[in-house]
Amino acid sequence: MSKDEIERMILSKKMIDLYKKALRPPVESPVRVRSEAEFLEVIKGDRLVLADFYADWCAPCRLIAPIVERLGQKYYPKLIVVKVNVGELPELASRYEVLSIPTLIFFWRGRELDRVVGYYPRIARALEQKIKAYLGES
Repeated sequence: MSKDEIERMILSKKMIDLYKKALRPPVESPVRVRSEAEFLEVIKGDRLVLADFYADWCAPCRLIAPIVERLGQKYYPKLIVVKVNVGELPELASRYEVLSIPTLIFFWRGRELDRVVGYYPRIARALEQKIKAYLGES
């Protein structure tokens, strides 16, 4: 095999990879709601919703954010992650009795299923187990 043939094979492989990546459906990132109406619309859908009540200044919220985002990407489209800034929407936090942050609430068709309050070292595993159980994948 000549050097030119090898270079063409490598280029061809790179083109195929780029093509596959372009065809892959976009991974939905967490939805950041701006109003109570928008929040209610999302949680009343027919998918499992994980609502992350947080604040920008909250250190545990910043620790849990990448975990929640990763889980949202992994389980999309069966799971929708919603971010609710309690500083911007305090009435929504009050409505759902969010007294500490971070608070993660699971919803199915508008009904609260479960909630997790705070951050702890093995929270990623615990959240994933809950997601699998709700989606019937355990």
